[in-house]
Amino acid sequence: MSDIEELVLSAINFVPEESISDASWIRAFAWTKDIDEDDTPFIALGIELNAKLWTGDKVLSKGLAKKGVDIIITTADLKKLIK
Repeated sequence: MSDIEELVLSAINFVPEESISDASWIRAFAWTKDIDEDDTPFIALGIELNAKLWTGDKVLSKGLAKKGVDIIITTADLKKLIK
């Protein structure tokens, strides 16, 4: 592993999927099943941590917004917060 890879990986906290509660998984799947099921783990983690998820996935962002789910933050949102 290169020094750069080690540096990047040392700044990332990996969370085992097993540490996410069943309730968070169920809620995340309900939100993503008709948008993109592959996003379920990320949404479940956001629910579990009570955290916003930074993504550029417009399909996911728009799909969740239509359901009234406010868990996504976009790069445009972050830029507004910084200004």
